Amino acid sequence: SGQGIVWSRTTHTFQSAPTVGDASAVPFSFLVYGDQGCPSNGWGDGGTWTAAMAAREAQKARAVHHFGDLSYAMGAAHIWDEWFGMVEAFAGSLPLMIGIGNHEYDHTVGGGGSGKDPSGDMTEGGFNPDWGNFLDDSGGECGVPTSNRFTMPSSTAGNFSSNGVFWYSHDFGLV
Repeated sequence: SGQGIVWSRTTHTFQSAPTVGDASAVPFSFLVYGDQGCPSNGWGDGGTWTAAMAAREAQKARAVHHFGDLSYAMGAAHIWDEWFGMVEAFAGSLPLMIGIGNHEYDHTVGGGGSGKDPSGDMTEGGFNPDWGNFLDDSGGECGVPTSNRFTMPSSTAGNFSSNGVFWYSHDFGLV
């Protein structure tokens, strides 16, 4: 508050990840979930309940993995803000690893080398696989807010390299 501005009245603590490959490390657990959403996007209180349960369970965990369909913002930035407020109770003190789901990413235009797809996908007509019947349920986000709001680990395994939030790999202790 050097200029009289108070950014937060909450103090968070953070515990770093266990040493990779350390067999003597204390056992730990991590929380895994997906498909959360927010009340203001029409999903009711399910997202709020999920965030409350995650905050409670995260007290016993060392990391949280959310496998996609995070906020269901579908192009509405204020819903992303709401979602970050919902997960702050645990995301402020634990590593939050995310995956990208169809509600963050699928799109019907902008692929085929147009340079608009943040993953670099070259599929003609965007990412909208016929096996998924997703249509355009990202609301036009096309992965842009997710790829700009999150940074995931960078890694290379064999001939494959990570690609931001779209695909990555990381080690955490013995996992």
